[in-house]
Amino acid sequence: MSSETSTPYTPASTSTTVAGNETVSLADEIKKYDTAKLIEFLKGQEDLGLSESALKILENEETKKDLKEVLAKYGVQDGRITDIPQFTPKPHNIDDKNEALIRSECYTMRKCFTN
Repeated sequence: MSSETSTPYTPASTSTTVAGNETVSLADEIKKYDTAKLIEFLKGQEDLGLSESALKILENEETKKDLKEVLAKYGVQDGRITDIPQFTPKPHNIDDKNEALIRSECYTMRKCFTN
């Protein structure tokens, strides 16, 4: 009788224990790869039967991960955009004699509505 055991395959986390020594899970191994290169590799694997929509999901996950990292950097946890601090824009005075402003539609429209 052998002392080897293995856990059943699950796509999210696969690890094998051989004689009490744990190996790196498949999910941990895949995390080491550059996402774009991994997706390109998967596109070339016809026997996997991945649809374009499945590959799009993988590409979108990378974007979500990037967004989560940026939000976490600024103290926003769990994607709650309501945690993003609001700001009050500073008013800027614009000279009414500014040539660029006078030629703009905005200035012309303002003149129409204020007269």
